[in-house]
Parts: sequence; structure tokens; C-alpha cells
Amino acid sequence: MGERRGSIAFFATYRPPVPLDIYWSSLMGEELHLTDGVSYNYNCRPIAAAALKTLIQRGKLASEGGATAADIDAGNVSGLIFVSEREHGLETLQVALRFKDRRGTKVFSLADIFGANKFGGVRMEDSGCVAGGFQAGRNTVDYSLIYVSTKEPVSERRSPWTAVYKTNLRTGETERLTPKGVSDLSPSVSPSGKMVAVASFQRNGWQGEIEDLQTEITLMNVDRQKQGGLGRTRLPIKGGWPSWGSDDAIFFHSKDDQGYRGVYRYKISTRVTIRVTPAGMDAVTPAAINESWVAVATIREKSGIQRRP
Repeated sequence: MGERRGSIAFFATYRPPVPLDIYWSSLMGEELHLTDGVSYNYNCRPIAAAALKTLIQRGKLASEGGATAADIDAGNVSGLIFVSEREHGLETLQVALRFKDRRGTKVFSLADIFGANKFGGVRMEDSGCVAGGFQAGRNTVDYSLIYVSTKEPVSERRSPWTAVYKTNLRTGETERLTPKGVSDLSPSVSPSGKMVAVASFQRNGWQGEIEDLQTEITLMNVDRQKQGGLGRTRLPIKGGWPSWGSDDAIFFHSKDDQGYRGVYRYKISTRVTIRVTPAGMDAVTPAAINESWVAVATIREKSGIQRRP
């Protein structure tokens, strides 16, 4: 009997043979090393002090972390959620505790914190951020980790696996926020902790594009039970990598008609979009500071390679 065979399509990019790590820099140029120099570490976000005090009570963070609420209140310990490839080459989320004293930095996987039964197996994770900590009526919404994961397989071929999940920092319970049959990327939490913005393939699905993903910015509630539903709303903008400047302003990147990627700002209250980076230059992956300031990644000098729109 004949054997039916399929094919695998893939692409690769150059990876430098040196570790990639995360640093903090002031506007004056001072630098601090935030991670531990093991493997490739990137896509980080800080963990707010109140959320970190909840997190250090779980799993190995409680038994081996060595951090206390008093340490956090005094500013002697800070927390960071980031992506690392230290576990079998998979892109998974890690939590770093950085101590100001000689203890340096301690890194823990989500399996260390919430258990290998919940965070085990082959999967990729990205865009970890913390939500919650607000009042919804008479209820206080717990702090949760919001992230994207490929842990659930898809049912159709040529479908992206990425969906956004929420894991309660106090209870460890995990809930899928992305509806079934939909794929989301790059979750970002509003400053109030109430809303999540994602880049979604919701309308047309994934058509096989790699360099210019055809996504739209979509908003969701953090806690569907306490906020009266998921409240999923698609904004009238195409783009990716959302970042909140305030609860009323979202930065994102998008490709223009000339083939350049620029960073834009969308005001929810006025429904107005403006471009905040100059035309004729590439700028991507915005990280908002407030409604007026945003950090972007850009190419300072052209390589001489001809651009193809």
C-alpha cells in the first residue's frame, strides 16, 4: 500500500552565536543587567510590586525565591516576566527576581511556579504581562498573568496556533481569553489593568504571510465574570504589536503603501489615528511610555538591499 507524504515549509533567520540578554538603561546611559546570561532572553515586561507580592507566595518562588513582601516594598527586589529559550530550545516564559544585594538574579519557569501539569510539554509562549488589581463593582479582580501560548492544537490545516490565556496569580487557574477558532498575538494590558489589546487574525484568518501579518487590533475584558462578559471589540485599525499609552490611547505598528513599517497612535474616544514616526523610515514594536512618548525599534542606516513593496 502506498504511503502518502506531505511537506514541511519553514524559514530560518541568522542567530548570532552569543547569548541575548535584557538590560535596563536610564536616559543618562546608565545600564543594569536584569537577567542571568543563560540562553536567549527577550520580550520582557516588569511585574508591578503588588502583583509580585502575590506571585512570590506560589511554588518554588515561595520555597526558593528568598524574596519577601518587605523586600519588595523597600525596593530591594524587583520582578520581570520574559521569554527565554533555556528549556529544550522552546520559547517559554520565565520570571526573574532581581535582588539589589549580592544574591543577583534568580530565574524561575512557569512550571516552577504553577506546576508542570499546567506548564509542561511542547509549546511556545510570548508577550507575558500582568493584569487585574482593580475594582469591578464590589469585587476586587485578582492579578493575572496574560500571555500568548501554542499549547492547544488547532483543528484545521494552515491555521495559527497562538491564543491568549490568563493565569490567576493567586489561585493558579488558567482560562483561555481568545475565542475558539480565533488566533491572537501580542497581548498588551491597559494601565488600569482592565483591558487587553491583541493583534488578531479574527476576520480573514492566516493566509500564510510571514513578514507582514494581516492582523487587526482587538480589545477584550480581563475578567469576563466580573466585568460582565469578554467584551471583545475589533477596532477599525489594521496593524500589530499594540501598546497602551493610556486607557484611551493605543500605539501599534503597520505597513504603509510604500512598504515602510511605521508606528501609529489610535485614540479610542475620538477614533482618530495618527502616524507618530516619520514617513520613509521603518519603525516597529512600540513600547508606550504615556500618550505622548513611545519607544520604538528602528533601522538607523539602510543596508543597500533594494526594497520590495
